[in-house]
Amino acid sequence: MDIAHDLQLSDEQLNVATAIAAPFFTDPIADALRSPKAPGVMEFCRIVRETALSSLWTDKRKLKQQPASMSEFLSIASSIFSQQHLENLSSRANYFDAVSGFSAISDCFISSRPAIDAINDVIRAIVEHSAAESSREAIVPSPSITTSGTEVTQGQQQPPLPPPEITQPGQQAASGCLPIQSGSEVNMPCRIQQIDLEGPSIAEAWRANATTNAMENLALSVGSDTDPSSMAFRALPVYHGTDWPVEDDEGAVLDPREGLLLPFASRNQVAPKWWALPVIWTGFSPLRCFLWAAFKGEVLHQIPTGSIKAKLERSWNCRPSSHTHSGVTLFKFRPSLPSAFDQTNYVMPKGREAEWERICRIHDMGGPAPTPPSYSEAAPLVKHLWDQFSTIHGGVLDTWPNALHCHEFGPQLTMLRFYTRQLWRTVWFGTGAKALNDSHDVTYAISFKLAAPIPPKLSSGKEETSRFK
Repeated sequence: MDIAHDLQLSDEQLNVATAIAAPFFTDPIADALRSPKAPGVMEFCRIVRETALSSLWTDKRKLKQQPASMSEFLSIASSIFSQQHLENLSSRANYFDAVSGFSAISDCFISSRPAIDAINDVIRAIVEHSAAESSREAIVPSPSITTSGTEVTQGQQQPPLPPPEITQPGQQAASGCLPIQSGSEVNMPCRIQQIDLEGPSIAEAWRANATTNAMENLALSVGSDTDPSSMAFRALPVYHGTDWPVEDDEGAVLDPREGLLLPFASRNQVAPKWWALPVIWTGFSPLRCFLWAAFKGEVLHQIPTGSIKAKLERSWNCRPSSHTHSGVTLFKFRPSLPSAFDQTNYVMPKGREAEWERICRIHDMGGPAPTPPSYSEAAPLVKHLWDQFSTIHGGVLDTWPNALHCHEFGPQLTMLRFYTRQLWRTVWFGTGAKALNDSHDVTYAISFKLAAPIPPKLSSGKEETSRFK
């Protein structure tokens, strides 16, 4: 989701929300947030973001820097977030590394994007938390006026957010069905499948679960030297993970039950962030996509309150029905590879990934268009962007392909190959994004609960590793 997406709050709620958000930031930013906001200002996300980043706008190089580790990211973010919140982020990263079963996985993920993207993620989480808290505080009764025996409350108060229904791991809340609103008593089964992992680490729990282990083994059935251009006759699924139950920070998941992802102008190693180039990215390894969503939920989007469970255990309402799921969501698609019939595709040559990413950085232009562009407006810009990579693709296509496949590279490749050999990722554009959505197979809600370590097998003469084989 773009951080400029605005949460609509009343004037009273806006000032309550900015005061709640203040302690998460350094003193100068906190003081600015605590000052009363002008009546009628409704753009909470924009207020917080612009206030928080005002001191860094003049140093774009710092914002665009890709930190090599969590400690370097925390150093970059030290002028924005309070010491207490930085310590929370560091603690959550260390915890995630420990429970994931993969050493330094947080360093791997934090280094995959410019610092500004992770900073935006943290700000967004603070905004979501503060807006929810302001809604709860707004239900305190206001002074009322009695007129002709009728009590009228001053101001229209927003109803409180309903508390999430708590379920135990493995338990499906309510019936797990979506009630049909037409008066029919027949229930429609929920299309989200709940998977509850439990074990001494995510890696071990993933292997121990029949469904997740089978998904990963299918991805690994294709050799590491096989590229997507030769996958036409393989029924190989692709995945996208997110920790926002309804809305994704890199776009928008309109409805996780329907498996619909909106393409969005998002920054990654494959496509520059341009409003004319909205894309959806997927990976072939379900574990890689799940870990990415879990990292964002457990580290970047986790707000410590002392009473709320971590994202991987927390339950959330399955809209619009009354039952709940828990954990993060993993979307599974079965698109035609390397692209749908009559659509274009391009497989980036191995060894040219770093050069491609450098060109991406040069032409990264930031946020979305103020209004949805028409095809005639966007097409020349998309072609212009594609032409910037001509030294690599050699003009093999006239404009940006519907499916562009790229292999992981650099430090990410070194760290990610520790647990999976399937390291291709794809960005889907234009009709390619529609073809991807049309191929939606299932959406999983996957939770994880830490359990006591499993005693070592005395009969085993070899030490197990956390690599999937």
